[in-house]
Amino acid sequence: MLIWWAWKPDARQVEQIPRFFMHIGQHIKEIMRQQGVSATKLAEDICCARPHIHRIFRKENMDIALLERISKALNYDFFRDLSEEFQGKV
Repeated sequence: MLIWWAWKPDARQVEQIPRFFMHIGQHIKEIMRQQGVSATKLAEDICCARPHIHRIFRKENMDIALLERISKALNYDFFRDLSEEFQGKV
């Protein structure tokens, strides 16, 4: 018999887990703030609903295809930022 168990840390434990890379959702939110781009505008540009943008802000990581669409919409290279952060950690 196969038993599947997935450990999910509680909020206190999550705070104790070292973060190796930037929180990409918060980084996107900050770049949008700097550029004066609203969640509504980004949602239109990447063809999704506005509430989805607010879910993106909570993501610590994401699919590269979605990040590519956001990068193009904001004309900002998030991949460069991630690469530079990775180089600093190695």
